Amino acid sequence: MTIEEIVKGMLEKATIRGSDWGGSRLTCAQTCKRKHYYEHELIMPAGVGLTMKDSKLAPTKGTLAHVGLQTYYTLKMHGFHSELDNLDVIVIAIKTMLDAIPQFGLSDLQIPLLRDELISMMDQYVKRWQGEDIEVLGVEMPISIKIGDHVHTGIVDLFARWQGSLYVVDHKTTSAALEFLFKKLLFDISLKGYAKALREQTGEKVDALINGIRFRGNKALDVEFEREPIMYSEAEMAEFEPTVLSILDELRLCRENNFYPKSGAQCVQIWGECDYRRLCVYPDPAMVSAFYTPRKPNPKPAEGGA
Repeated sequence: MTIEEIVKGMLEKATIRGSDWGGSRLTCAQTCKRKHYYEHELIMPAGVGLTMKDSKLAPTKGTLAHVGLQTYYTLKMHGFHSELDNLDVIVIAIKTMLDAIPQFGLSDLQIPLLRDELISMMDQYVKRWQGEDIEVLGVEMPISIKIGDHVHTGIVDLFARWQGSLYVVDHKTTSAALEFLFKKLLFDISLKGYAKALREQTGEKVDALINGIRFRGNKALDVEFEREPIMYSEAEMAEFEPTVLSILDELRLCRENNFYPKSGAQCVQIWGECDYRRLCVYPDPAMVSAFYTPRKPNPKPAEGGA
C-alpha cells in the first residue's frame, strides 16, 4: 500500500482538523514544499494531511502558554484587571492552562514538569509586564485579506496599542535565544499579512510585535521575556501580495508535476527536527500508521486558495 492509501484508511478515525489557508500554512508552503505536502496536501482535493500522533512537549507548552495569555489579555480588554489584583489574574490564567492539559495526551511523566513550568511562566509574565503601556483592542481576532483569487486568513493573538502605536502582537515561546527568534521572524509572511489586513481594516499604520517568551529549562524554572517590534515600510508591504502569489504558483506547479521538493536547509533547526523528516528519510507506509494521524479536512476555501 502507498502512504496515501494508508492515510485514507485512517481518515475516518481522525479527530484533528486541518488548517484553513492562513498564515501558518502559507509559511509552511514557503519553507518546504514537501513538508506542506505531508501536512496539508497528501490527499487532494480534500486537503488531508498528517500530524504527529504523540504530542511534542515544546509545541504543547507553547499552545498552553497561548491559552493562558489569551485569558490574561481578555480579562484586561474587558476591564477586569482594575477589579482583580495580580494574584487573582494569575490564578484565573493558570487554571485555563491546566484545565487544557488533558487534551494533549501527554504521559504522566511529562505533566508535572509542564504544569510547574506553566505556573512559573504565568506568574513571572504578569509581574514582568504589570503596569505596561498597552490598550488591548482584540484577542484571538480572525482576519482575512483577498489577494487575487486567494483569501489569506488567520487568527491574530493580540491586537493592541502598545506604547502609543498599533501592533499585531504574536506570542512566541522558545527554548532558544530570543535574539535568534526575533531574527527568524523578521520577514515572516504570516505577520506581514496580519499587519497588512489590519492596516486596510483600520486605515492606520499597523506593525508587528513579537512577544518573546523563553523557557530556560533550568531547575529554577526561570523564564525570559522580551519584545521586538517589526516595522514595515510601504515598500515592504508592497512585497506581500506578489510573494503570496509566487508561493501559490509554486504549489500549483508542484501539483501539476506531482512532485514536492524538499528544502534540506529546514530539516533540522536549533529547536529540533521537522515532524516529517522521518518520512523524507524513510518514505515507508508503515511509518505513517506508527507515528502519524491524519487531519480531517476543513471546508474548501475560496477558489485559488488551496
